[in-house]
Amino acid sequence: MEFNDIEPAEITFQKQLFSSSFSVIFLVTIRNMTCVMKVLDIQVLESTAYRRLKAYGVCDRGLVPDFFGSIRKFDPAPYQPHLKILKEIHRALVLHDDPKPRNMMVVKDDPERVVWLDFDRAETFDEDLVTDEERQYLDEETEMVACFQRFLQADCKKGKLDQAYIFYCT
Repeated sequence: MEFNDIEPAEITFQKQLFSSSFSVIFLVTIRNMTCVMKVLDIQVLESTAYRRLKAYGVCDRGLVPDFFGSIRKFDPAPYQPHLKILKEIHRALVLHDDPKPRNMMVVKDDPERVVWLDFDRAETFDEDLVTDEERQYLDEETEMVACFQRFLQADCKKGKLDQAYIFYCT
């Protein structure tokens, strides 16, 4: 059997079966079927590859992006403006519709400043005709980002990406 177009909400985690520094194996239920799912820590894999590429001069030759390292211990507290910014975006009746970490940028040398990127999936609602359903979409998106914030804070206390991982998967 093959699964296609699975949404994260369709995955119910039953229990963790195995864990290593590179992956975690879970017992999950997807569409009423019990499965085993392996989740790779893509950040570890990617940063390991970039370290090797940097060591061999591949980054310096401009063949791949330069690698500046990775953050081991991250305190998300100074980076909370993303939720305030999303509320401003919603006040303009724009649904970002892809509120993932890859679309939020903390400005170098100004960690209080966060910029939201990539509005190619955005929906813009008419001020005079906005429906209750459209307002619900805005509220759900706000809750999703608040959930990411809570998960990231919990992961920082653990010292590893765990709960917030799902936000980096798509």
